[in-house]
Amino acid sequence: GKIGFFLKLKGHQNLNTKDIINFKIDFTNDPSFKSIEGVGEIKWIKCDETNKSNYEIGIEIKYLENPALDSFIEWNKNHPTPASIPNK
Repeated sequence: GKIGFFLKLKGHQNLNTKDIINFKIDFTNDPSFKSIEGVGEIKWIKCDETNKSNYEIGIEIKYLENPALDSFIEWNKNHPTPASIPNK
């Protein structure tokens, strides 16, 4: 299956579905890896109806940099989650 994540964003970012973005996420709680860095594709965008400047985006991971790749694969084996897309 495809692996991805979502982000809550504030402020106008001028992003669209199918945009390719670079990302880096730093972790402080998990000793198995400190950060993941890579490239992803925006799969969906959901705007907050009460505040149009807040929104969420779904990102499909296309590429991960080493050394986080091996750590992320191992972490994902131990923490499987079902894929879902929020309702509109």
